[in-house]
Amino acid sequence: MKLISRFCLILALIICHQLIVVGAFAGKKTEELSELIKESIEKTFPNSEITKIEKEQWNGQTVTEVELIAENGVLYEVFISDEGSIQKIEKEEGWGWFGK
Repeated sequence: MKLISRFCLILALIICHQLIVVGAFAGKKTEELSELIKESIEKTFPNSEITKIEKEQWNGQTVTEVELIAENGVLYEVFISDEGSIQKIEKEEGWGWFGK
């Protein structure tokens, strides 16, 4: 019984942590994106939820890496140029935060 209780507690902590991390991006995520990048994401992944935004170097250019959850629940990593052109789309395997 104690083993099950500990497992449930650990699982609850992991879930709460992830909700806090994802929630930390709410409200400021789209403010960090240019209109061209926002339009490109909305066109390619309508009704998606952005979970992470980072500037990255990819193929010798600076791009914006956007991690998102598509409307169908699939996780994607998208590399977008400053002009809004999608350079790469990578489907994430696993649960993202739980393991790949």
